[in-house]
Formats: sequence, structure tokens, C-alpha cells
Amino acid sequence: MKHTIRTATRRAIGTVLAGAAGAALLTVGTVTQAPDAEASTTCTGTASVYGILPDGRLTYSAINPTNGDRIKTLTGADLGFTPQAMATLNFNTILATSTTGALYRIDIQTNNTSLTLANAPVRIADSGWTHDKLTYDGHGHLYGTTTSGLLLQYTVTEDKPAGSQHIGMRKEIGNGFALKTLTATGDDRLLGTTSDGALYEYVISSSGTWSRNDLKTDGWAAFDQLLSPGGGVYYGRIPTTGAMYWYKDANPTEAARTSRTTPPTRSTPPAGRSSCCRPSPTRTRAPASTGMTSPRSRRLAAR
Repeated sequence: MKHTIRTATRRAIGTVLAGAAGAALLTVGTVTQAPDAEASTTCTGTASVYGILPDGRLTYSAINPTNGDRIKTLTGADLGFTPQAMATLNFNTILATSTTGALYRIDIQTNNTSLTLANAPVRIADSGWTHDKLTYDGHGHLYGTTTSGLLLQYTVTEDKPAGSQHIGMRKEIGNGFALKTLTATGDDRLLGTTSDGALYEYVISSSGTWSRNDLKTDGWAAFDQLLSPGGGVYYGRIPTTGAMYWYKDANPTEAARTSRTTPPTRSTPPAGRSSCCRPSPTRTRAPASTGMTSPRSRRLAAR
């Protein structure tokens, strides 16, 4: 099914640490949702983005989810392995694959005034995790793609998985997922871009079948990272500038919606990156939006 995309709220988040803005990998955490009908479009609290720099160091950025303001960015220690893909399970747990096919669990001790690990990264699988992308939907399903375009689904049963006993029920969803970026927007809902700039939404059923909504046929090729922790908020990072753009989806869970966000047209946006919230496990579909504000962008001062 193909949807028309209209202009939506957009901002560019300013750079706080040049190194953090250049993270090779990014993944997003979860914050509090608004109840009932507002849950799919409203969130509160502090949003989190974890990243891994090219030299292997972990980064953390805290974002105000209601306005996109960056609160802080911290850089931690070298993880001790070369990461390939990563996904945030919860506020203090990250999963990351290595270039050798191992799977690691990264436990966060604190991200208050410094970014500190509770322990060295725990290798919970020695091999077999040759995924080039990972994302967690916040509802028990971890998704990954391979370089050949195979989409896989795993069931996660523990907040701190220790191995295959906690990450299992491997299911092959299908081939043809040769995507440049991949993120989860909610319960078994994925968003991805292609190298030629298309923006696709995928909805996975409980039986493992899937459907695709073609949200945009071009215009998204500049992004090398796509994040959506839910709440109808999408973030795209442009590697040439380090810029992270924030988009607000007018109707993120409405199957018959006719509105989506548009990618930026600026060629030299200010640098940065950001994130927001993930929908709660049980929610009521939000009413259709009647309109969105015009695009906005501004550079934020370091905090």
C-alpha cells in the first residue's frame, strides 16, 4: 500500500560533542508514554540515544522528547570489540553484534554525570550473529537483517538475556530486506530506508507474514542511521555533517492514514542527533491529525 506524505514538524539537533555526533552506530532507549489514546503520539521523561564511535567507545545522549532539546552527551570507555550492529533493550541494557559474528550484552551502570558500564561487555553468543542491522520493538521482539537481505525475528524473554535460553524462537520473516537503515517504531512495526532514498514501513503479523507501506519513493538517501523509539518520532542522521533530524509522524499507528513526514531539503544542516519514546504495550489508536506545523530547525548551544 502506498501513502501520501505531507510536511511535518522537523528540527535539527545541535552538536554537543563532535565525537559523539560522528558515532558509527546509534540505538535508542525508551521513555514514559502518555496513557490511552495519546500513547502513540505523546511521551514524557528523558529520551536516550546510545552510540558507538569508530574507535569503539560508547556514547550516550539525553534528549527532551517533547521539544527535541539535547540535555547532555557523554562518552564512555572502549567496549573492547569491533561492533557491527546494536539495539537497546531497556534503559540499562544494550545488545551489540561484532564483526566476527559474536553477540554481546552491554550493561550500563550510570549515565548521570558520566557514562560507566556495570561490567565488561558480556559475550552471550560466540558466533552466528552476522547481522548488519539490529532493532528491538519494545514488545519482546528483536529484529535483524543480514547483508543478503534476510529479515529475522527473535523473542527476548529477559531484561538481561544471558544467551540462547533468553533470545530464541528464531523466525525467518522473508528475503528482500536489503535496507540501508532499519528501526522499530512499535510492536512488530519497522521502518527502513533504501540506498536510493525510499522510506518503507513494515508491519509483521503474529504468524510471521508481513506487509509493506511505501511512505516515500525518494528523498531519504542522505541518512545512514534511522531511529524511532516510538511516539511517532523519527530521527535520521546525515553522516557528512553529523546532523540528526527530528520528524513527527501525524498518525504513526493508523493503517489508513494519508499523512507522513517529509525528509529535509537543506544541504548544510547543523550537526547533531536525538531520540524520543516507544509506544506502550497496550494502547488505543490515536485520532487522525488534521494538520502539522511547518518545518523548523535551529542549532542548540552546548549544555
